[in-house]
Amino acid sequence: MNPLRLRFLHYAYPLAMRVADARRRWRVREGVLCVVEDERGQRGYGEAAPLPGFGDDSFEASRAALDAVDVDALSRWSVYLQEQGFEMHDAAAIESSAAFSQAAFGNSSFSPSARFALEAALLDLHGVFRRCEEGASSRGETLPLAKLLGSGSIESASTQEAWNAGYRCFKLKIGSAGAFDHEVASAHALRNAFPGLALRLDANASLPPAQAAPQIEALNALGPEFVEEPWSYAHCEAHLPALSFPLALDESLASPDAMARIRRSAERAKDALVLVLKPGALGLLRSLALAAEGRRLGARVVLSHLFEGPIAWGHCASLAFALQKSGAAGLAPHADLETCAALVARCKAASLSPSSSWQPEALLDWYERKRATPDPKAKASAALARESR
Repeated sequence: MNPLRLRFLHYAYPLAMRVADARRRWRVREGVLCVVEDERGQRGYGEAAPLPGFGDDSFEASRAALDAVDVDALSRWSVYLQEQGFEMHDAAAIESSAAFSQAAFGNSSFSPSARFALEAALLDLHGVFRRCEEGASSRGETLPLAKLLGSGSIESASTQEAWNAGYRCFKLKIGSAGAFDHEVASAHALRNAFPGLALRLDANASLPPAQAAPQIEALNALGPEFVEEPWSYAHCEAHLPALSFPLALDESLASPDAMARIRRSAERAKDALVLVLKPGALGLLRSLALAAEGRRLGARVVLSHLFEGPIAWGHCASLAFALQKSGAAGLAPHADLETCAALVARCKAASLSPSSSWQPEALLDWYERKRATPDPKAKASAALARESR
């Protein structure tokens, strides 16, 4: 068995758009591209770009986990994939690969983004994503996309432009301190302005639970497509019977007891549960396992992202075709991705199209082009720092 060769390419760049939730704002995206190469010179690519403060992951933890990877264990997993293959819905293959992944990371610091990057790179090396895209293409599948509206843009020209471009699903961030009534009024205004709009709300567990009763009354009257974790998970679970809209689990899926949470929530939600999967916050194989459990219990699965670059986005797109059976995928290109022509070409008319010719290696130029701006707060350069192991 010839060991695989790993290369890590560090990048950082200032974000071109305002990225924030009720508690935090991010100005810079920093991450690591993972390149796995076999003895034939074939390569697979992955991307680790944790969003600071979203879960317990960090750039430092991601780098530490990648630096500690057991290359021999990773190589044994590669041999297994070569001999046995891998399918996104094969529970035995997911379980076996998860054991290989655990062996490769060993007792190193836990980092879902590092696992996502390396797991994706190895599956990419063995053509798993390409086969997924080819299957979706042969079936003529497309997925509608959901558009995240930035703060202050609800009544702006950009919202009208998104509607004119074909978006029929908008997502609003809510939960800013003292702003709930205004946020709900803005949501009603959107509904009135765009009849037939599917509206998603995301509070990032920031609503004050002491005011849950009037909040539930207002959200029930609004009737959103779903709401992502309005309160902490314990409060969400307690209030599930009172909700007339589907509850979406997001941040809480990173918990070690996420499987148990899905089972309890599915039982109480009466077939009105949604799982919003961000593989960069969960790990790729963990995302597949959570999706399988969700489907078994009748929950909807929606793929989303952590404002990563086009390589991670491409893997999430492939996963969307494999796992998401209805509704809009949360993968509309954010402002930085709109400069990636190959990606934009897949998102015409507000729909995601499969691409059997998607080549992660061809996307490296995008990272090279994301040079630092004069913004002194960013202190970021997209020049790829190449390291080998």
